[in-house]
Amino acid sequence: MVKNYSYLKGQLLMEKITKYALTFVSAFSIMAVSQTQSKAASWHYGTPKILRGTYNRTMHAGSGKYRFKFKQGVQMTRRTYTAFGLGDPFSMNRVSYKRYGRYTYLLRGVEYVYSHKWNYVKLRATHYKLKERIITPHYAEKHFSKVYYR
Repeated sequence: MVKNYSYLKGQLLMEKITKYALTFVSAFSIMAVSQTQSKAASWHYGTPKILRGTYNRTMHAGSGKYRFKFKQGVQMTRRTYTAFGLGDPFSMNRVSYKRYGRYTYLLRGVEYVYSHKWNYVKLRATHYKLKERIITPHYAEKHFSKVYYR
């Protein structure tokens, strides 16, 4: 009985080529999918529509007959972000944002009143409430501010 070994070698070679080709195609498709997901967290121009508006709360300063009320809060328009209160405001224009989570956004923009440098603000907004954290080059606070209401 004569066996055709060249036929068996060719069959084994085709099985190896098919296995390596499938591995390559699956690895390539996984890399392509992971690259498209990383683009989803890119910077978008302006402020998110859901956050636009004015959020504030009433604060008190002074004591006795010199006690007075003032508003402290955040105002966001399509292109600007302003944090106001007692004292100088923190204002940014050329604002863009990146979504971090379900309720968390990171805004960046140029502070145009004093420093004219890029600054970052991290916002957490839930159910008409807003918490902020200003992240500037020399001022990094670990906790969010108190709650502002719309």
